[in-house]
Amino acid sequence: MSTIHTQRDCGVYVAGGVYTIIPPFLAEICNDRVRGVLGSTLVLFCNLGILLAFTFGTYFDFYMTPKFVIVMTILCAILLFLFPESSTVLLKRNQISLAEESIRFYQNLKNNSDFELLQAEMTKLKSTVKGGNSGKSSDNSFKLSDLSTGAGRKAMMIGIVLAMINQLSGCFAMLQYTATIFKEAGSSMSPNMSSIVVGLLQLVGSSVATLLVERSGRKFLFIVSSVGIALGLITLGVYMMLKSSGVSVESVNFIPIVSFSFVIFIANWAVLNLPFLVISELMPENLKDFGQSFCMVVLWVCSFITIKYLPLLTESLGMHGTMFLFSGACLSAATFIIIFMPETKGKSYEEIMAVLR
Repeated sequence: MSTIHTQRDCGVYVAGGVYTIIPPFLAEICNDRVRGVLGSTLVLFCNLGILLAFTFGTYFDFYMTPKFVIVMTILCAILLFLFPESSTVLLKRNQISLAEESIRFYQNLKNNSDFELLQAEMTKLKSTVKGGNSGKSSDNSFKLSDLSTGAGRKAMMIGIVLAMINQLSGCFAMLQYTATIFKEAGSSMSPNMSSIVVGLLQLVGSSVATLLVERSGRKFLFIVSSVGIALGLITLGVYMMLKSSGVSVESVNFIPIVSFSFVIFIANWAVLNLPFLVISELMPENLKDFGQSFCMVVLWVCSFITIKYLPLLTESLGMHGTMFLFSGACLSAATFIIIFMPETKGKSYEEIMAVLR
C-alpha cells in the first residue's frame, strides 16, 4: 500500500505543472461548445493513470510501473512536437498566418468553405488578445493593478476558493486512509485491492463529469459535488462518533465504505475535477499566466497542509470531528459558489468577462 501511495504522490507533485499548463492550452485551442468536455479530460486521464498505477503495483513487478511511465512520457514528448502552438500565443507574437493555421488544425477547418468560420474565430481572438495584430503585448502584460479591477479581482477570488476546496474538502487527504476506512467496514480486501476500487471510483466519477459538464453546467456540478461530499462526510462522521462513544454499530458497519465511496465518487463530479477548467475560463487574458499559477500554488499548499496536519486534526478533534470540519468547508464553498461563481458553459471569453465585471 505504501509503495503504491508513494508512486501516486510523487507523480502528482512532480507533475504539478501539468495542472497549470494544460487547462489554459485546451481553453485556447477549442471552441466554446466543447471547452468543458476537453477541459475535464485532464483529471479523467489522470485518474486513469492512477488506476493503472494501482493495478500495475498489485499484479506486476515493482519496476514495471516506472518503465511504463517512462515509455509513455517519452512518447508524449515526441508527439507534442507534431502539434502547433495555440493561436492565442501566436497572435500575441504577431504571427497571424501561423495563428490561422493553428485554428485550422485544432478546429479541423480544412476546406475553403470554412473560410468564414476561420475569419470569425480570428476576429474573436483579436478582440481577446488586444494589440495582437500590432505586435504589442504590453496591453496583456500582468500588472499588480489588474488584481484590483472588477473582472481580475472576482476571477482571482473564485479561483482561490475553487483551489482551496479541492483540497480542504478532505478527499485527497482521506485517500491516505483508504485501507483504514475499509478495515473499519469489516472489509476483507487487501490494501492494494481497496486502492484499485478507489481508483475505479475516481475514474467513473470523473467520467460522469465529462459527460455532464456541457449538459448541466459547471456551477450546478460544483454545487451538487460540494453538498454531496458534505453529506457523505457527515454520515461518516456520525458513524465514527457513535462508535467512539461505545454505541454498537456492528449492524451498520457498511456505512464507512459506502460513505467513503460516495464521497470519492461525487467529489470527482466537480470539486476534484473542474477547478482547473473553470479557473482557466475565468481568468482575464492579462491574468492567465499569473492567476492560473497562483491558484495552483494555493492548491498545493492546501494539499500539503491537509495531509501534513491530518493526523494532528484527528488526534485533537477525533476522526468524526475532522469529518465535520471538512463537511463545513464543503458547505461554505457551496454557498460561495451559489452567490459568486458565474456559469461559464458555452460562453465566449467576452461574455464571461462581462459577467465578472
